[in-house]
Amino acid sequence: MKKPLIIALCAVAALAFVPVTHAGSKERAVIGGFVGGLIVGHTLGKHAPAPICHETVSYHPHRRPAHGHWETNRVKVWVPGHWTVRIDRCGTRVRHYVAGRYEWRTERVWVAYAPSHRSHGRIAYAR
Repeated sequence: MKKPLIIALCAVAALAFVPVTHAGSKERAVIGGFVGGLIVGHTLGKHAPAPICHETVSYHPHRRPAHGHWETNRVKVWVPGHWTVRIDRCGTRVRHYVAGRYEWRTERVWVAYAPSHRSHGRIAYAR
């Protein structure tokens, strides 16, 4: 509501301060360009707000079984060869090739106990 009023006041002020008798084609072009720019700017300034998107996100945590234990396993892993860059004592960068090799790494795995059968009100778990 305020924009059209401000644009109209600017246009009237621009036309009021320029005498019509002394206005040449350059002055009229400047005033016309200013008023046209205000109109185009006002039209481009009106834009529709971005549509609101509603998304439903569901989260299902992976539950581990209540009975079990963590085990640490050693695994033999192949590490491929690669180039490394080292800086020698003179400040020169030197590339070195590190050949591929096997490495031993440890990984932690959850081992769940599976219930085998019920006996006398107790749960017996098989390992």
